Amino acid sequence: MIIKVKGLNPENLFVLHTSNGEFYTIESLDKYKFNEKIGVDTVKEALKSSQIYWIAKEDESGRNLLLKPDNLKIPNLETEDYYPFIEITKSPLLLRLIVPALDSLKIIELIMKLYNQRFEKALGKLPISIGLLVSKRKFPLYVLLDAGERLFNADEFKEADMMDVWWDINGLRNDEFYGFYPTRKVENQKYTLDDLSPLSKGKPYALYPGYFDFDLLLGTQDRYNVTYKGKKRAGSNYNIFSKRPYYFYQLSQILDLWEVLQNNLSSSQIHFIEEVLMGKLREWQEIKDENKENVFRKFAEAIIKDAFGSSWTKLRKETQDVILNSAFNGLLLDTITLFKHTIKGGYENE
Repeated sequence: MIIKVKGLNPENLFVLHTSNGEFYTIESLDKYKFNEKIGVDTVKEALKSSQIYWIAKEDESGRNLLLKPDNLKIPNLETEDYYPFIEITKSPLLLRLIVPALDSLKIIELIMKLYNQRFEKALGKLPISIGLLVSKRKFPLYVLLDAGERLFNADEFKEADMMDVWWDINGLRNDEFYGFYPTRKVENQKYTLDDLSPLSKGKPYALYPGYFDFDLLLGTQDRYNVTYKGKKRAGSNYNIFSKRPYYFYQLSQILDLWEVLQNNLSSSQIHFIEEVLMGKLREWQEIKDENKENVFRKFAEAIIKDAFGSSWTKLRKETQDVILNSAFNGLLLDTITLFKHTIKGGYENE
């Protein structure tokens, strides 16, 4: 059922009405705002405020079952902890879960920390890839599963990449069991001692980094957007605005970048950066000029500094460089898309 409360944002609260006359909800209550407050206690305050004006069945949302909305309040409210996921597939090679969109990145961040901790001696050898697909309520499960099957399904994602080591090697450099890595690609992944070398910074190795990708599915046709060509997302919009998928370890860069944006910019300023950069990329996509990249870098730098205003000079030089580089390499637009559209779109379309 749907309960609507005046002043609650979003105003719809989805609940389960049982035969004993009680109501239950497993909504992510941290997303709700009431009287300039956010969180579980805020929802309790809203429900006790006599501001409930609408109760309807979910499939008959236009029919209000509440006869006297001015007198309704809920005096007794209890909360309890629960694990916010539904397990779909579990095996040594694959784990698929349904989780609340608002909590999804917290869960992914926890997985990332556990992986880096428990597999620290096998980084680059034993990869993990994570795909995040966000959908609206009552989205067909078979469509969601089909889209999930499309994530990283190309053989090229199972191949090694020649790349630099991205993790701290101090504790592993002299490890006699785990400190040796392949210095070139070989067929069938069968290495000899001649193919291996101790870890060293600034030296490329044949590594398996794992990948991270995401998308918002608002319709059944959106699953066909999850396609790849040359380890990059296929499709015109992805070619112009996105560099997905990312290496799995880059997820920490995405989280750090979003934290910087949130702490220094308003939603309108973030939206301004997104709209201007996307508009310029769209405008210039057909232009062939050897100076186009340099001109765009200067343009993006001016836009970002303008949006940050006086707070730009207060940032560390390293942070400034990260922000500017993310604007040039696509990470900035993908980060905004992830948080402002994909995650947010999941619960705004409920």
